[in-house]
Amino acid sequence: MLLGKITTHAYALTCRRYNGPDFPGYQASSRFLYHAAPDLGRIAAFFLSKSVSTLLNPSLPLSTRESVAWNNLHGSAASYAIAEVARTYPGVVFIVLDDPHELTVLEEEIQYYLSNADLPVFHFPGLECLPYEHLSPHQEVGSERIRILSQLPKLKRGILLIQTGTLLQFLPPVDYIYNHSFIISVGQSIEFEQFRLRLVDSNYAAVDLVVSPGEFASRGGLIDVFPAGVESPFRLEFFDDEIDSIRFFDPDTQRTVDTVPQIEIRPAREFPMNETGINQFRSAFRENFDCDPLTQSIYTEVSHGNTPPGIEFYLPLFFEQTTSIFDYLDHATLLITSAAFETELSDFMGDVEQRYENYRHDITRRILPPDKLYLQPGQAIEKIRNFRRLELNSPGATNAWSAPSVPVDNFPVNTRVANAYGPLLDYLQSAKNRILIVAGSEGRLNLIEQALNSHRIAASVFSNFDEFLKARDCQIGLSVCAVSRGLKLPDTGFEVISESQLFGEQVLRQRRRSRFSKDPDSIIKSLAELSINDPVTHIDHGVGRYRGLYRLDNSGDETEYIIIEYQNQGRLYIPVLSLQEVNRYIGGTPDTAPWHRLGSNQWEKAKQQARQKTYDVATELLEMDAARQAREGVANTVHAENFATFTSEFQFEETPDQLQAIDDVIKDLVSTKPMDRLICGDVGFGKTEVALRATFIAVHNGRQVAILTPTTLLAQQHYETFTSRFSKWPVVIEVLSRFKTGGQNRDIIQRAKNGMVDILIGTHKLLQDAIGFANLGLVIIDEEHRFGVRQKEKLKKLRQNVDILAMTATPIPRTLNMAISGFRSISVIATPPVNRLPIRTFIQAYENHVVREACLREIRRGGQIFFLHNKVRTIERMAEELQQLVPEATVRVGHGQMPELQLEMIMLDFYHQRFNILVCSTIIESGIDIPTANTIIINRADKFGLAQLHQLRGRVGRSHHQAYAYLLVPDLEYITGDASKRLDAICAMGELGSGYTLASHDLEIRGAGELLGETQSGLIDKVGFSIYSQYLDSAIKSIREGILPQAHDANTNPDEAVIDLHVPAYFPDEYLPDAHSRLIFYKRISSSAFIEDLNELQIEAIDRFGLLPDPARNMFRLTALKIHAERLGIRKIQIDESGGVLQFRKNPALDMSKLPSLIQNYPQQLRFRPNGSLEFLEQLESPEERLDRIERFMEDTSAIWIGSTTPSAQ
Repeated sequence: MLLGKITTHAYALTCRRYNGPDFPGYQASSRFLYHAAPDLGRIAAFFLSKSVSTLLNPSLPLSTRESVAWNNLHGSAASYAIAEVARTYPGVVFIVLDDPHELTVLEEEIQYYLSNADLPVFHFPGLECLPYEHLSPHQEVGSERIRILSQLPKLKRGILLIQTGTLLQFLPPVDYIYNHSFIISVGQSIEFEQFRLRLVDSNYAAVDLVVSPGEFASRGGLIDVFPAGVESPFRLEFFDDEIDSIRFFDPDTQRTVDTVPQIEIRPAREFPMNETGINQFRSAFRENFDCDPLTQSIYTEVSHGNTPPGIEFYLPLFFEQTTSIFDYLDHATLLITSAAFETELSDFMGDVEQRYENYRHDITRRILPPDKLYLQPGQAIEKIRNFRRLELNSPGATNAWSAPSVPVDNFPVNTRVANAYGPLLDYLQSAKNRILIVAGSEGRLNLIEQALNSHRIAASVFSNFDEFLKARDCQIGLSVCAVSRGLKLPDTGFEVISESQLFGEQVLRQRRRSRFSKDPDSIIKSLAELSINDPVTHIDHGVGRYRGLYRLDNSGDETEYIIIEYQNQGRLYIPVLSLQEVNRYIGGTPDTAPWHRLGSNQWEKAKQQARQKTYDVATELLEMDAARQAREGVANTVHAENFATFTSEFQFEETPDQLQAIDDVIKDLVSTKPMDRLICGDVGFGKTEVALRATFIAVHNGRQVAILTPTTLLAQQHYETFTSRFSKWPVVIEVLSRFKTGGQNRDIIQRAKNGMVDILIGTHKLLQDAIGFANLGLVIIDEEHRFGVRQKEKLKKLRQNVDILAMTATPIPRTLNMAISGFRSISVIATPPVNRLPIRTFIQAYENHVVREACLREIRRGGQIFFLHNKVRTIERMAEELQQLVPEATVRVGHGQMPELQLEMIMLDFYHQRFNILVCSTIIESGIDIPTANTIIINRADKFGLAQLHQLRGRVGRSHHQAYAYLLVPDLEYITGDASKRLDAICAMGELGSGYTLASHDLEIRGAGELLGETQSGLIDKVGFSIYSQYLDSAIKSIREGILPQAHDANTNPDEAVIDLHVPAYFPDEYLPDAHSRLIFYKRISSSAFIEDLNELQIEAIDRFGLLPDPARNMFRLTALKIHAERLGIRKIQIDESGGVLQFRKNPALDMSKLPSLIQNYPQQLRFRPNGSLEFLEQLESPEERLDRIERFMEDTSAIWIGSTTPSAQ
């Protein structure tokens, strides 16, 4: 009681100091202090000393139920002010924002401004699943949530950030986390069995091998445990009933690394899966749902001790009462929200209720109403009244503090002028305040530092913000940090200039999706000279003969088709809006052109051979390399400032591997020895940027560059890329291809000979004898694996002192042998994409307990298992044994000898998670994409080749879950040496981007003496060199997404949309009588990738031929819909008079959480199908009605476009 009186008195003094005794809320605050003296004693002491503690001295609410607005927050002023308050505030600073990006930016900025302050910053993650979604978050997300929840009740000072929707989620009771958490120390006495049972009670799963959070294993006097919320598992060694040592170990090698004195064990899940928890769940389920619980898979799975996907949305059933995040915080907490906080709460809950309406009608999966899972907005608002509250940027607030910040200035770097950093340099020389310039990477900072040094401006580099503040004699500082917004506080004597103020848009941390583009004018040239009976090539069906145009009326759906005839009078009718799939055949006279047969595998074999086979003479290769080694090359020089400016125009952050590859290339180029380097990296890993920088150096040394590509489309893409990057430099770039006229190509060739072309890009045309260069210095070969050695050596012969830079995504074994043997240099770019986990791979002898362990591990987290048994004769018996071994699972069989319909139904059931384990043959090797299947068990793995094992393993690991692959053999001691090496290689190389390593292992297994051999993967190259092996999963990214390597050709669009509205679409004869002119226009329209291009074509058509008749207008409208559909991520729209369907791609460029709300605008017209597609219900009898309806829907859908455009739509 005495403490309460003293605290109240101190608080009253504080209020008078700041606002006088009549400060609003003073009386209420005094009463509250009296009842909560221990916490608010800290608050009173804080306010007593606050007036001299900070630079900004921002106003704070002096009582609960009071809010203060912070306004005039420019740049990163909010982050700086929060950090300043948090340094001294005697409680938790709790930040709630709706925008996850803004929350992350705020977190990064606060952490930098806090610098050396010993304050924890927690970012409590959401579930990363939409409400009621049949998915669970990654186990690392759950582990992080538990770690933070265990810390919050004892957290007295620090910062907590959370998203608005996550704020409303019900959480486990505080005492659940507390009662299932305990600390274990070295020397502590505890019975071995008692400790094991304690782990079980805390929801840890007993396994044989600990690899993931929430697992433990016991053997002898050891217990391995992977606690929630830590990065590595621990191994506890017992001596009788005393803990003798605690060591953490590497889950991959299972080897211990170092010792620790103690560890904290937290519950493995946010809900109990012990006997008590399961019984509580079963009882609560029956109380909440009026149905037979045995018909509910969620009920039966939990009853068996499993955790099916989406179990998090049944969390309240595990407890008598749940809590919210507010219950984990004390009343000294300072709450910070946006001014629109209440609106954000209501909007989120509105989305939840909408999803509830969408899902609650599924009688096979009953769901809890929103009020059972989330605080209602009114409840949340009531709870925040127990906390002091700050609102960010609330201009209308009466109780407000205006930050002394001003808008930050931009100092754009303009590489087109000599003094690229002129605006920044002028500002630095005239600035009165101290300035800290921050950049997101060492590379960017080094670039800025070079610019300052070149103009004799002194700057010091600081490792953190506090160092800069203390160095008062330093006028200009530099620092690497994640502060993305500048800060200008005139009264403080310093300001922060961020990278974005110099270079505009913040450097992109993730690779953009590769742009798919077509040059319509070039494509047209392939058909402009086409005559009846000329050979043409269809992407999917091969070479046939063009037989003209033909108009068909299919139930009123009248359109024009191009006819291609194949052998045996087989005919293919291609709609004119799909002519992008057809090209004129080039490659010899029409009389000798191939003529394939529909339905045969001739074309696929021809394409496969073209991709895989090549040959050369070994002596020719060896002589060329010997000559190159003996000959002196030309040493290039690097102009540091120009090169730095060029690299600054790169829009992405370089990966370490990429930087190393660039450094390797630069060292080669400045050497007197001719460069012959192979850059190996998976698709999208940044090989082209390496080539661009090498090109820059060569061109600025007065040397010409030749770029060889395997396809015309790739040549055109490179031309556009190089033209864009060199647009600010006086460099002449040309492209040779079959799309150019003979006169154009001859002109380019002549100018290249005369030295008037700096960069020449082309396909096989670069290998013609007529090609010559005035001063060829660098040859870049893209997708080297698709060229023959004869072709590459022919280009080398142009100049034996030429530098060679080859690039490939999937190196062939012979090429690697050359590199390993010293004939070539090689750089590997193998940095994996963000948020992609490697597949954990194990080699084990087949034992029942291993199989059962692997299956239960997956089933208990709600996943599914592929069990590959590649003997159809015994596959049924294997399935029966597996069912007996794992009675908790439901087992089915699928193999290629089944009737097609039966196999399709089994795969459909597996996709819909109607059974747990699929016992299958290698039928799953291609085309299977099941995100919930994250364990594969391969029986007799020693019978498979390395590439096939790698591809089979790629069937799992296609979601954010950790995936596992078990390679089982009869006995590890008795498998062949080659099989053992293959298994060791596939086990060791589980990382994304490991195609290079796998290829090198394949080479070693088959024998390094294959440099002059004639065998590789069973194929014979009769010329003298072993042929290229089957592609070693050339695009690992594509395989994980379920697309076979080389499944589509380079000149096709994998994201192409199909629009079928059953409307007539063609140019009538009376409008455009000439069939050849119609063909050209059809080709141009079908090849349009942009609405702007399509509009120009329509203007041209009207200008040339008059106003469009209805069928012609329909054609333009359908093409526009197709372009929009590809941009939005819509795969197919098919509608007739009675309705139709709209199907999305796997990852549409839409905010799918907002789609249900949008569908509400069409209550009588649209509804969801179980497979995620949309069904059009209304009858649209006329073509005009169908077009109008889809155009309106597309316009509405564009409102939820998230900007991740498909390549074809950019």
